[in-house]
This record gives sequence, C-alpha cells and structure tokens, in this order.
Amino acid sequence: MGALIEYKKQKKFTSDAYKHYELKEKQRIRIEDIIQIFVDDIPQMKEFLQYVIETYGSQNEAQLKELTALNLYHRLLECYLYLNQNISLQQTSTSLNKYMTIEQEKITKDINTFIERYDSKVDKPYVLFLFQIYNYSEGVQGCCERLDLK
Repeated sequence: MGALIEYKKQKKFTSDAYKHYELKEKQRIRIEDIIQIFVDDIPQMKEFLQYVIETYGSQNEAQLKELTALNLYHRLLECYLYLNQNISLQQTSTSLNKYMTIEQEKITKDINTFIERYDSKVDKPYVLFLFQIYNYSEGVQGCCERLDLK
C-alpha cells in the first residue's frame, strides 16, 4: 500500500524500498483488486482494512480515494458485522461457550470503537442499512439516535 500511495503522490516510485517497482502507463492497481485475495477469509480482510485505514487513512485520504471506488470504512464495518453475525449463528447452533462469548464481546467493542472513531467518515444511512442487514440491533438503535430518527 505504501508503494501505491507514493506513486499516487509523486507519479513515480522514489523511495529506496520501491524504486525498483514499475507501473506501465495503462496499468492500474486498485484496493478492491487486493481485497479479492481475502474473499474467503473475512478476519484477514478485516486486518488488512484496519491496517490501511489506521496507517494511511488520515494523512493520505486523497490518494486512497484515487486507489478505490469503495468506501474502506464501510467495508471494514461490514467485516465486523459479518464476524459478529457469524458468531451469533454459531452460538444458536451450538451450546453457548465461553470463547464465543468473549469473541463476540470483542467484536461488539470493535464495532462501537469504530463508530466512535470514524463517525465522520461513514454515510450514516448506509451504516443503518448495514446494521439492519446484519441484524445488529444495538447499532440500529444508536444510528437512529444519531440520525434523529424515532
């Protein structure tokens, strides 16, 4: 990601770590191309998106927007919600065990932290839509309050 951001900023690879890289005039690498690697591994996709957002999100926002048509914040939230829903489904199909409860509490905390930290980076009606699709009632309630919906 660092190489792609450098290329977007300077139109070439200049740092020692990336100067041997080359992109042809018509070549494009987009973040959604990289995300496809993680299609069957949502926890890894979550880790990748967290890394990109936390490492490059605030200081290279313009370059990130050039590298993707996706809202990375929405995609990260969707990863959290998918993982949360998956654990909920596993809990209903098996006996409730301590590990699943701890894992779900961690994901719920991650979702709440995400909402607090990136509230200005997300489209709230879309977030409400995601909360509804993933049956995350706590999020629906909080989002409705932030949108002044009754």
